[in-house]
This record gives sequence, structure tokens and C-alpha cells, in this order.
Amino acid sequence: MRIKIRKNTLFLIFWIVLLIIQSPLEQLNSAFSYLDEITALLGIVMIVLHFQEFSTLDTVYHEKQVIFLLTLYIFIGLLANIIYNYQPINIVIQDLFVNVKFYLSVLFGLLLFNKKIVHKDRAQISSAMRLLSLAFLALFVVDRVTSCFGISEVRFGIRSFKLNYYHQTYLAAAFAGLITLLIIFYEKANRKFIIIDTIMMAFTLRSKAFGAAIVLIVLAYIIFIHKGKFKVWQMLLLAFLGLLVGWSQISFYFIKLGGQSARSVMLLTSLKIMREYFPIGTGFSTFASHMAGAHYSPIYIKYGLQTVYGLSDSTAPFLDDQFWPIIFGQTGFLGTIVYIGILFIYYRRISLLRHLDKYIYCGTLFSYIYLLISSTSEPAFNNSIACLFGIIFGIVFKQYAVVENQEKYGISE
Repeated sequence: MRIKIRKNTLFLIFWIVLLIIQSPLEQLNSAFSYLDEITALLGIVMIVLHFQEFSTLDTVYHEKQVIFLLTLYIFIGLLANIIYNYQPINIVIQDLFVNVKFYLSVLFGLLLFNKKIVHKDRAQISSAMRLLSLAFLALFVVDRVTSCFGISEVRFGIRSFKLNYYHQTYLAAAFAGLITLLIIFYEKANRKFIIIDTIMMAFTLRSKAFGAAIVLIVLAYIIFIHKGKFKVWQMLLLAFLGLLVGWSQISFYFIKLGGQSARSVMLLTSLKIMREYFPIGTGFSTFASHMAGAHYSPIYIKYGLQTVYGLSDSTAPFLDDQFWPIIFGQTGFLGTIVYIGILFIYYRRISLLRHLDKYIYCGTLFSYIYLLISSTSEPAFNNSIACLFGIIFGIVFKQYAVVENQEKYGISE
């Protein structure tokens, strides 16, 4: 039988798979390292092609609120760049683009489909994710019985699951994205693959992977068994559980090596910058971001970071492995408040998804919490894998917008 698949759906599946396996592809050809930037650029292209739709408030739902705050965030960072002039404009623009690529990816997902994704599209996307899960499972078995992917880090007496990914954390994020898609486009056959993918994710032996597995179990209980809504106090409880799961790492970096480890120095320095450059920080490409490290920022010299192991020069490994120091240092108190406001709007929008579909609600909330967990130990919203989550967010928000328009105006598909 000939399988019919819409061009948009085929392209979405193709692009999702590319983003999930981007890290191994980069080992084959460095050109694949630009997939996330291309995703963000596609967001700009979609805005140009669908500007009339994009400019209609009812269609894009609350995206205009995010755009307003994001514009304010950009203005704050650029104002600091103009005032202090620590980095050249070309480096500033590159870093600015990295800071907004997640949100451009949301717009790409939002505008990819003209209408709500139909059942056939959902089934095809779901089938593709199950096939990808099977491929990962086969590789997992091979990795457990051979060393053909090399020798990876051993934790808790177990060899971590890494494959050809640059680091285990990228593989964990790939599984988090895959699990999200299997939940959002849920079919009964997906259940066992969600469980299998969660187990493989845990075998990366990252604290965030364990935390994500706990989050998924808690969300499944609250949403599908208890049939309730995930509440703020439950978020705080999960944060406490996450603190317990990651306590060994936290105590090592911030207590045992407090003030000496690269991570603690970066965080403490970002808070010092926030205070001394109140209220707007030092500007884009000046602290904790990839561009700030690649073009060694004068701020690092000013605060003596060149004497700290792991932060000494542009090749140092720990210059860009956190997220919040980027926000604290580069955009200061005002930028931090604005960025938290953006994340709050997304949380509020995700909460509304409960009225649309419990699986969409669970999957999107899981990915949102995963990004928050990851933001404590990597530049989560600026990472390449963030673009995958951005596309997912955009698709889901569009589904809600279409349903709302149908109910409000009686628009049929």
C-alpha cells in the first residue's frame, strides 16, 4: 500500500530526527553543527512567509507577550553593549542570535502547519519516533555487549551510555526530546517505548537524566492516575527531590570546592557582576556564553578568571557549561526578571494545555521541566537540542490556538 504523507509532516519528521542525532552527525561533518542555527533561521523565514497569520493575535495566541518581553530582553543586553563596549558588534550579534534561537524555533513550529495537526499526521510522527527508539535500543544492546563506541565514563560501577555523542548530556537530552514526542503524539503502542527510552536515558548516568525520570513518573501519576493538575507546590517538591538526586555534584562543586571550582566561580562572579553593573549587566558575548569564551571576554580578565583552572583561556572547558550565569552577568537584574517572565508565560500556556489533551499537557510539561533542570548545569535554552524542544512547543501552542479559534469563532478545519 502506498503511504501518503504531507510534505510538512515529512519535513518535520526529517528535521526532528536530524536534531536528535545532531551530535553524532557533527562527528562526521562539522556542517551539521549549524542545524540548530538553521532551525532558528527557518523560524525567521516562516515569519516572512506567513506574516499575516503571524500578526493575528488569535492565531499566535500569547506569542506577542513573549515577543514583547524578548524584545525588552534584547534591548537591555544591547544597551549594556553600547554603554560598556566590551566586545565588537559582530561577536555581539552572534551571541544575541544564540540567545534567541530557542524562541525562533518556537515560531518555526508554530507556523509550520496552517491548521491543527490531524490524526494521520500524529500517527505518522508517532510511528517514526517508535522506529527511532528501536534503532536506539539496538545500539544500546550493542553498546552493552561490545566496546565498539569506545570506552565511556564509569559511574556507580556502571559504564555510561554515550554512543558517538559528544557528551552523555547530549544523548540524555535527545532521549528527553524523543520521550516528549512519544507522549505528545501518544498511541497505545508508544507506552513501552516511553519506558524503554526512559531507561536508556537513565543509563547516561547524568543527574539530570535521573531527575527527568523521576519527573516523568510523578507527572504520569498526577495527570493519568490522580487525574489532577500539576501545581506549583508539586514543582517545588520536584525541585527538592532534584536537589537530593544531584546533591553529590552540588556539594562537590559548590561546597567542597566552593569558590574554587570553575562552576562555582562562574556563578558567584555572575552575581557579583549583576550587583556591580546594576541593573543591565555587561551585555551580550561578555560572560558565560559560548561567544564570550571563544572570544575571551575582557570581563574574565577584569575579575581574574584567567587564573582559575578550566577558565584560563578561550580553549578552557568550563566557560560555557551553565545557563543562569549568562542571564545574570550579561543582562543583569532587569534582564533576569524579564527572562523569568518569559518562562512564566510559557508555564502558564502549558498549564492551559490540560484542557486540550492530557498527553500533550504531560509531554510539554515534561520537556519544560527538563529544560529547567538542565539549565542548572548547561546552557539549556541556548543549546542545539533546545531547538528541538522549541519546535515541539510551537506545534503544541498552535494546536491550542486552532482549537480556541474554532470554539471562539466557530471556525472549522
